[in-house]
Amino acid sequence: MRSTALKTYARMSNKSIFHAITTVGAATLLTKLVSLAAIGYPARILGPENYGIYAYGMSLSAYAAILLIPGLTVWGTRHIAQNKELVGETIGSINFVRLTLAIVAYLGLYTFSDAYASSLNEKNIILICGLTIFTNALSVDWAFNGLERTSIPAWLSLINNIIVVSCLFILIHTPGDLFNYALIMPVVSLSIVFLSYITLRIHGVIIKSPQFTLAYKAVHQSKQLIAVFALITIGHYASNIIIKKELGAESLGIFMAAYYLFELASSIPSLVGTVVMPRISRYVITDRPRALSVTAALSRGYMLLGFLMVSILYSEADFIFDLIYGNKYNESINVFRMMCIGLVFNFAVCGYTNILMSFSEDNTMLLVTITSNILAVLLSIILIPTFGIVGASAIIAIIDGAGWLVSLKKYKNIIGEVDILSWLRPSAGALLVILLSTTDLISSFHILFKIFIYCFTYVAITWSKIKCVFYELKNSNIHE
Repeated sequence: MRSTALKTYARMSNKSIFHAITTVGAATLLTKLVSLAAIGYPARILGPENYGIYAYGMSLSAYAAILLIPGLTVWGTRHIAQNKELVGETIGSINFVRLTLAIVAYLGLYTFSDAYASSLNEKNIILICGLTIFTNALSVDWAFNGLERTSIPAWLSLINNIIVVSCLFILIHTPGDLFNYALIMPVVSLSIVFLSYITLRIHGVIIKSPQFTLAYKAVHQSKQLIAVFALITIGHYASNIIIKKELGAESLGIFMAAYYLFELASSIPSLVGTVVMPRISRYVITDRPRALSVTAALSRGYMLLGFLMVSILYSEADFIFDLIYGNKYNESINVFRMMCIGLVFNFAVCGYTNILMSFSEDNTMLLVTITSNILAVLLSIILIPTFGIVGASAIIAIIDGAGWLVSLKKYKNIIGEVDILSWLRPSAGALLVILLSTTDLISSFHILFKIFIYCFTYVAITWSKIKCVFYELKNSNIHE
């Protein structure tokens, strides 16, 4: 059995890193494009208030899912990457723990909704949204990541979103279809989870019975990660809960229209991390200098991409919101532009902090998370009642920036000095793109031609930095 697992791993991981990034990138890009329909169409039909009720239900479900010990999956990914012969045992042990805790979490969500939901409709939506707890607990995406077959979850996610969008067009026609909207997500996701188990079996991975020794080891060794992800969840959804309480469901719907687009954009750096992190985890053990070289280059690459993304999204926010949401969500545009400032630091957090988890620096993530999420909760309590959803959007920029600053000392100790001056060209390029978008010269052009001009302008200014990143990655032989 062990030899079978080793052969499976060798076959599944024998891929170029750039091939993996390209494949996962293509799947992710298509998934995000489909996700725009999954976000925009129901938002248009349901309206801000119903959209806010749904967001509130998902936020409470996320709080309940803290009990699933989300840090276990990160530990599991790293464990499989470093102990490929234990794939089946690791999956069986970790998912047994998570499924058991999912039952407890759902019972807790039921108790809360029964006591505090403002209406029967809101209670039903919360309980339906809570079904996602079980799909989360059963997921094996993290195992594919550890096997360095990140393209499989990416393509399964695309299939999931295509089915979801198809169901939306069939079942969502009036604001009264909120119940159908909430039910579509967990039902489709559960089907994709079972498909992922079949895919694992096709690739020769046999899920073993849970080993309680291994399960205990996973919980014990991922205790820092448990705290990290619990705090991330609390801070991440604190604004949603407070907006709903202080301003109502409609304001939450306006805020979430902007925030969902922010999340789509901020998922791009995690794409690269998902592909590269298991490989760097291996390098840390087998070739530490190589791991350090790759990490340093990637951190600069993250920032180059981040400034470009921010400049385009900020410049074309009006067009994007009109295309996706229509005029019901015009208030979301300036909220989104405020979030774009935070997007730069979101890329920085991924480039300078999250990648340190490949070096088992879970304590660093814990410190960053404690700082960011205490700030998130406190600022939500202070700013949202006074400044409304604009204050909530400002919180995003503040907490990501604070998290990045906290991580710098550990980054310097492990990876090396941070060259802040290397940010000058990317920031200048982004500022020039934003200024260019305001001129009459470009305002009449088609959106695709505008994006081409933005990218050309940015690349022309940052070309020397881009070449350096590719040169360092090439010299590190990460493609091997």
